[in-house]
Amino acid sequence: TDSFDKIYTIDAFQHFNVRNAIAEFQRVLATKGSLVICTFFAHKRENFYDLLQLFPRPTILSDNDDEKNAALPEVVEILKEYGFSKIQII
Repeated sequence: TDSFDKIYTIDAFQHFNVRNAIAEFQRVLATKGSLVICTFFAHKRENFYDLLQLFPRPTILSDNDDEKNAALPEVVEILKEYGFSKIQII
């Protein structure tokens, strides 16, 4: 099967459906591959829409039908659900 050793998403992850994107990353990533997500995250769900107000329109989670997963704690939990380990937040 085709797979990738590294996947990078830079300033784009906030536009993805979190659960769908992570599932797809896990599906196509090689067993010992690396996933790098570089984007902004709200540290708490309740701050997410306040954070979006800082950006020009249209800054929308265009494919996100489950925006409750947009904050960092929820993203980390979904990464763990899909078997990602060694999660580093910088």
